[in-house]
Parts: sequence; structure tokens; C-alpha cells
Amino acid sequence: MTLTNAHLGDLKSDPRNARRHTPRNVGLIEDALHEVGAGRSIVIDENNVVLAGNATIEAAASAGIERVQIVDTDGETLIAVRRTDLTAKQKQRLALLDNRTAELAEWDADVIADMLREDEAALAGLFYEDEIAILLQSIPGEDDWQDAFGRLPDGERAPFMQMTFTLHDEQAEQVAQALRLAKEQGEFVGCPNENSNGNALARVCETYLTMIGQDGGR
Repeated sequence: MTLTNAHLGDLKSDPRNARRHTPRNVGLIEDALHEVGAGRSIVIDENNVVLAGNATIEAAASAGIERVQIVDTDGETLIAVRRTDLTAKQKQRLALLDNRTAELAEWDADVIADMLREDEAALAGLFYEDEIAILLQSIPGEDDWQDAFGRLPDGERAPFMQMTFTLHDEQAEQVAQALRLAKEQGEFVGCPNENSNGNALARVCETYLTMIGQDGGR
């Protein structure tokens, strides 16, 4: 492991950063740097492109911080920044500021959509299907997210769509009850029991759409 002293200007922001840093986000990081100083490391590649910490270098420039100490490592060693100059109150503030600034950043839907089109595996494990759908709704005309997620092949039939929902306890119990009844009673003619969950959910949605007058004329 080696240490190298560098200038902040030697670092380059990631041109495809998927996080969008708002003025409030960067401003709070700058406030934190003034209040408690630098306390978090960033990650750069061999070309000094910032992989993690783009908002931090932007805020550091505004805060007047110019020095950078680069630690060369292979990822097998955890890098810890030790601060021995902080008061008890500053330690608490540093922890709170660190967590709050992370919350204030936003995902850049356009970059996420580009990544999906290029290689959906790049986002593996990061989002549920419904989270991707909500995120991409902010892009006009971006309605093909389902083509990239959750399709289950089914031989000669059209593929199924696997979907994820977030429900509170009462909603979850209602859905579970409907699915149990569908499986127990074999209510849907011509549909095998293993498909009853999907059919029960589809019937609920069909009833709801009819109720609000959005049944597509069926």
C-alpha cells in the first residue's frame, strides 16, 4: 500500500455518474467540511476518475480544500480515515451529516435507463422491479422497463411477468387470503392450480380497473 499526495484538480468527475447531486446535497456536504472537516474517503480509478464521491470533490472545491492524499490499494484492505481532533459534539455531528448528505442525493433516471439498455446485469440486486418502474416514470416515453426485468419463459406461450409489490400488513393479508382461496377452490376454469396465484391477482386488478372505469372497453 502506498500513499501519494495530489491536488484536488487532478481528479475527474465521473461523466456517467448515476447519482444526481442537488445544490442542497452538495451544499450540506460543503457545510460539513467547514464544520467538522474531511472525514470520508472517496474512490478513484487508475485515471483519477471518481467512482464514488463525486459530490464530495465538488463540495471540497467550494470549501477551498485542495490537498488529496491517494491510497493505492487492491481492494483487499479496508481504508479507514482516523480523526483524533474531534470533540464529542463534532463526532456526533459528523455521523449525522454523513448520513443526511447521502439521503439528499437522487438517482439520475436517464443514466439508469441507459445502463439498463446496455447491460441490465449492471443493476443486479440494486432495485426491485417496482422501484425501477417508479424511477423510469420520470422519463417521457420510457415505458419499456418491463422488457428488461422479470420475464419468465414459458415454452410456446407468451412469457410471464414477475412483479414485486410493497404492501402494508392489512393489504398483505387481503392479498394472501384471495390467493389462498383461489388455490383451494380452483375457482378459475381451465387454469391449473399452480397458476392460481397469478389468476387471482389478475382478477383483482380487472375488478379494480372496471370499478374506476379504466377497463379498456372490455
